[in-house]
Amino acid sequence: MHTLSTLLFFLLPFASAHMDLTYPAPLNHPENPNTNAGTADFNYKSPITAAGFPCKGYHSLLGTPAGKPVETWAAGSTQNFTLGGTAVHGGGSCQASISEDGGKTFRVVKSYVGGCPAIGQAFEFVVPKEAKSGDALFAWTWFNNLGNREMYMNCAAVTISGGGSKGLSDLPEIFQANLGNGCETVPNKDLLFPTPGNDVAIVNSAAAAPVGPCG
Repeated sequence: MHTLSTLLFFLLPFASAHMDLTYPAPLNHPENPNTNAGTADFNYKSPITAAGFPCKGYHSLLGTPAGKPVETWAAGSTQNFTLGGTAVHGGGSCQASISEDGGKTFRVVKSYVGGCPAIGQAFEFVVPKEAKSGDALFAWTWFNNLGNREMYMNCAAVTISGGGSKGLSDLPEIFQANLGNGCETVPNKDLLFPTPGNDVAIVNSAAAAPVGPCG
């Protein structure tokens, strides 16, 4: 008969073996050079909860030394994000978003329908030329194909340079599901985003729309 400690030894690797954002370095991540060593989140690969939306709560670090931007991106430039981890859960669908208001709203700059995440792949997107200059939050969100119905979200502080005055308010807001709001993704299916935005990479044309009150 297994003891509790033995069971935990076997279960913990699977509980934490998901994916996380490796570039740009997310807020309060152990690999972020601005992170306070005593507060680093070593469980970064866990899914987000409704209480932890957005950014696992780490958007509150903006304006502090731990929330200093880690990259400067020019408006209109092509950038990318990369992911780390070992369990892609059959892949799924992701979005790249930017918040210009400290995490109150996130606007989608690119949606990836199927094929995301993928280990070792750089996912490209264009920083809209309308983006405002100044500090911003970049967010990666993921809805897994296999396993429990979950939502993953990591955020990084960045600076936008050479931006415009319009901002990103015309772009769709980030998609939310599997957070107890009644909107859920379909098991064993890649997610077809209801409002993916103007820039969409479709890897799986058989992706499924979410179910429930999804807005």
